[in-house]
Amino acid sequence: MKDVRNNILGLIELKKKAKSKFPSISLAIVEMDENTKELKKFHNEWINRVDSISIINMRNWSGKAKKRKAVTKYPCALLWQMMVVDWDGEVVLCCNDWNHEDVIGDLNKESIREVWTGVKLKRARDMHLADRVNCVSVCAKCDKKTDWWLFK
Repeated sequence: MKDVRNNILGLIELKKKAKSKFPSISLAIVEMDENTKELKKFHNEWINRVDSISIINMRNWSGKAKKRKAVTKYPCALLWQMMVVDWDGEVVLCCNDWNHEDVIGDLNKESIREVWTGVKLKRARDMHLADRVNCVSVCAKCDKKTDWWLFK
């Protein structure tokens, strides 16, 4: 763990010396029962050093893993941050949707812009913003949470 920390600090120092915005440095930690008390310390240590921090919980992979305690569902930032394109060009709502329950587009028939601004993704985003996460089938089974709301 000490080596990893030192390597990250070294990368930060190289970036400063180069006076560059790149590479973007993002850190992630998986919240577990064993480290819950360390999350705030992790956040405070890195927030002013790196470009972004993600604190994610152990997930049930859309209902496929063992049951865990209930998680308060906030709008999922991933709906505004990433697009998941499968091998066949289908675009699914989430990286956890390996069964293609919520296909929102097909890049064989539509452009990336058309999918990104399309009706299906807009509907999912609107449901999340309206506190109706459970109205989106794959999201209803998900227990993912991220840090964008934890420390505000």
